[in-house]
Amino acid sequence: SPNNQFSYGKKKNDINMDAILEFIEKNHFSNISLEDMAAAACSSKYHFCRNFKKITGYGPYEYLVKYRINKAKSLLKETDIPVGEIAESVGFESTSNFIQTFKKLEGLTPLKYRNYWKE
Repeated sequence: SPNNQFSYGKKKNDINMDAILEFIEKNHFSNISLEDMAAAACSSKYHFCRNFKKITGYGPYEYLVKYRINKAKSLLKETDIPVGEIAESVGFESTSNFIQTFKKLEGLTPLKYRNYWKE
């Protein structure tokens, strides 16, 4: 799952996973495009998408969203920062989109997730 290191071979045509994972870690809160990620991996968009999925099991954008949700889960558990601020701080453009995405991936709303950990 996102936030973990991947083991992968270093073939000549492989994308630079260390560079792309570092790029995502440093920029997950901003509006990252597929082009941005491919550029960070020093790769064409097509080559990047294909190889990223082969290595991680996720498409690049899917990985980014899961990474953001994992960051949000930590903040929900460890802080009392309002959900809207967390959504913005991890890179979601709207709170409603964050709540929908969170619920789709985690099976409950961010607030219910937080309350579960507060009990």
